[in-house]
Amino acid sequence: MPEEDLPERNSEELQEETEISPEQNHLPTSKHFLKSFKDVSEAHDADILYFCGDIEKDYADKLIAVCRDSQHRNVLFFLTTLGGDPDAAYRIARFLKETYEKFTIYIDTLCKSAGTLITLGADKIIMSDTAELGPLDVQILKTDELNQRNSVLDLMIAFDYLQSFSLDTLEETIMRLVENSEGQISTKSALEVASHVATNLFAPIYAQINPTTLGSNQRSVQIASKYGERLNRGNLQADALKLLVAGYPSHSFVIDRQEAREKLFEVVQNASKTEERLAKYLSQLYDLQNEQTFVINVTKYFITDTPK
Repeated sequence: MPEEDLPERNSEELQEETEISPEQNHLPTSKHFLKSFKDVSEAHDADILYFCGDIEKDYADKLIAVCRDSQHRNVLFFLTTLGGDPDAAYRIARFLKETYEKFTIYIDTLCKSAGTLITLGADKIIMSDTAELGPLDVQILKTDELNQRNSVLDLMIAFDYLQSFSLDTLEETIMRLVENSEGQISTKSALEVASHVATNLFAPIYAQINPTTLGSNQRSVQIASKYGERLNRGNLQADALKLLVAGYPSHSFVIDRQEAREKLFEVVQNASKTEERLAKYLSQLYDLQNEQTFVINVTKYFITDTPK
């Protein structure tokens, strides 16, 4: 693809704000990129923001900072993330809701966990063919493991299974004792024996569960739910929040466009060809920088160079 350099002033500003090194300053700034940007921005009457990476407080602050002096009344937010801090996600979504009249989010590939939380504040969601949302389960750091996270639902699901399995074992033991004794053992006696068996069998397992951890995880689930309630602008279907918080079996569960449209959101649109092209160009910007998380107000840096 032929490229044309931006005027030196804008290149320097972009490099400073996104921390791109000089040797990497070969941005996809051809007329094709600028034309795609202009067409998408005008179609949505929107500032275009791009966020790729982990959702954390520092990057939420950076996003808010780069959105000063907005150019349009609406915003189109291109988001790619595996998740992160739900508090930071909530701040991002609240800020975009308050700053712009209409908040549209574009999902090109992965938008998981805290990323899904941000979508709850959007008026409209646009998803490409490869887009994925994920359950709204909060991630917590693993004990004694640096930068490794677990879903809070892991323990909750394990606890629910253990509880169900314990009751099933108790019931089955009672029935077998009564049936095999051909009535010689009363139900009361069978219950006492079965309770003793179940207690000895499951007590060591329950002893490994930290009540404080269990309570903390439950509060984390409530945080996701309460944030979701506050962010919802009417685009969520009935019971969708409950489904997102606790209705999926794993953190990695794929919520594609069809699932999102049928079970979760009122307005989910297919991506246009022009939007898909712009998403591709924006992903090239991310590929050219060293930081794990990339935040840029595309409109702020390219609006003056868009072809008339």
